[in-house]
This record gives sequence, C-alpha cells and structure tokens, in this order.
Amino acid sequence: MTRQTGRTSFLPAFLLLLGLLAGGPIAVPGAEAKSPGAESPVSIESTARPAQGTVGDVITWTITVRHDEDIRLKPPHLDPVPGFETLESGYLPPQTGENKIATVFQVKLFAEKVGSFTLPALPIPFEARGPAGSSGTAPIPGEIHSPEARVEIQSVLRLQGEPQDIRDLKPVVEFGRNWLAYLLLAALAGAVVVAVYRLWKKRSPRGTAESPAPLAAPLSPRERALREIEALKARQWMESGRTQDHFFELSEIFRRYLENQFHFPAPEWTTEEISSHFDTWDGIPEEWTKSARGIMSKMDLVKFARVAVDSDEEVLRGLVGFIEGTGAVPGPELDSPVSLPAP
Repeated sequence: MTRQTGRTSFLPAFLLLLGLLAGGPIAVPGAEAKSPGAESPVSIESTARPAQGTVGDVITWTITVRHDEDIRLKPPHLDPVPGFETLESGYLPPQTGENKIATVFQVKLFAEKVGSFTLPALPIPFEARGPAGSSGTAPIPGEIHSPEARVEIQSVLRLQGEPQDIRDLKPVVEFGRNWLAYLLLAALAGAVVVAVYRLWKKRSPRGTAESPAPLAAPLSPRERALREIEALKARQWMESGRTQDHFFELSEIFRRYLENQFHFPAPEWTTEEISSHFDTWDGIPEEWTKSARGIMSKMDLVKFARVAVDSDEEVLRGLVGFIEGTGAVPGPELDSPVSLPAP
C-alpha cells in the first residue's frame, strides 16, 4: 500500500481563514494541513491496494478526506488513468469520528498494461459554510488535491522468473525467387508423366482389340412385312376383342409392303386409288392385282363398315400368299429394324 500525506504548514489554515473572511474560493494544495495550535479543517490521503499486481487485477484507489461538519464534498471529475480501465467510482457512506467526518471516494481500476504507474493527484471540490454566528453568507467553494499514488503492474509470465523459452518474433525476411528450383520441379514432373505413359503403353495389350460386330443385313420388303405380321399376331388383338385395330394394322402392313416393293405411295392412297393404279400398271401379273383388290376390300369392310368377323385366317392367308408370290420382284432394300406403332 502506498500512503502519502501533505506537509504540516500554516499556509492551508491561513488560506482557509482568509477565504472565509473574504468570501472567495479556497484551494488547499497539500494532502493534509495542520497548524501548531489547531487541527486543520480538512485533510486528504491517497492509497492504492494492492500496490503491486499483475495484468488483469483490479486495483482499488481510495481517497480519504477528513473534514469538519461545515464542509460538504462534491463529486470530483475523474479523467481516464493511463494503463487502466475505470470500472466504477463514487463516494462511500461517510463515517463520523472525533470532531471530524471521514468521507471516502473510491475508484476500481482494471490493470491492462505492464509497468510502473502514477495515480494522479485528484482535485476534490467542496463548499465551506461561513463563520459561526454569521448570517446571509453564501457557501464558499474550494477544492483540495489528493497526493499521488504509485502502482506496479507486472506480467503474469514473469511471476515465475524470467522465461527462457520465449523469444520475440523475428522480422520478415524477403527471399528472391529461386528459378532453378522451379525448373527442377517442372523437369521432375515431366519425367514422371513420361514414365507413366511408357509403362502404360508397355502393359497395354496389342492386337487384342475386338473388331466391331458386322452390321445386320438389311431386310427386304418381303422379310419386313412377314416379320411385322408375326409381331401383330403376337399381340393377340383378335383374342382380346380389338378386331378393328387388328385389321387397321394389317392394312398398314400391306400398304407399306406395296410402297417398298413397287415404289408408289400406297399408305397415302385410298383403296380406289390403288386399284386404279393397278389397272394402268403392268408391273405384276393381273392375278396378283386381283388378289390385292380382294384383300383390301375385306379389310375395309371390317375397318369402316365394322363387319363382324370371327377369324382373320382368310385375310392372312391371302396377304401372306400375295407377299410370298410378289416378293421375288426386285425392290429396294430397307436398313431399319422392324417396328410396329404403339397399340
């Protein structure tokens, strides 16, 4: 704990008496004022506890003012203290002693930095009443300055002595680019790539690549039509009652065959247009054109007239016979697979 008091002098008592008589402000610079014959009306002392601490400790700065009853203290103006953070400050309840009142102004300081610090002299303002028996005298303002207090703040790291394994950081050192190292790394990476490629080439089998499968031979119009008929029969539309759909598809198979085999747009023509074409065209014998007319007529009866039939055997027999009989006539080859429209 650091405790300082002012020197004993006649000056503070003289100044206080002079101020009371003249009615002017009073300034008591000492921490304590006494005279040989009488005790000073006001005295002040300053302490800091603990006087030695570490960073993070809370230092209690206590300023005690002992004064007469006719002196009223005011809150002082407290500036920030370097190296500390002020947590709280204020007056404690006054304590009455023998002919004096002890008023304590206390400050809580949080230590933030390492070093030796001086808590400054703090001016405490007050007001003094006039002499006893005087009337109409206004209070006389004044102030008294506390002594300074010393505080030592140490680092937590140095409590166990000077550390031997902690050193300050060295400044940054600039290095130039080492192009030789970059070139060596690039050459090494290239060598690794070449080695991996050669190893892969060495281990890869040669001459074992599978030759592509030969393309399937294109279907002739005859083969295509016969496969489409088999695909339609597998759907079993006749058995499920879809007779009209079955004959519509048979008609389309027959018309596609005529188009592919004899090179005229049979799917786009009506039955009458196809029959007229047969009358003016001698590409196939008349017996086959007559058979074609009969096949189309029977299928049209089911398609459009909705004639009920129990079986398609007669139409299929005539259709297959026509395809087999005329399939020998040269015609263009088709290279697309057999497919039927979705049901």
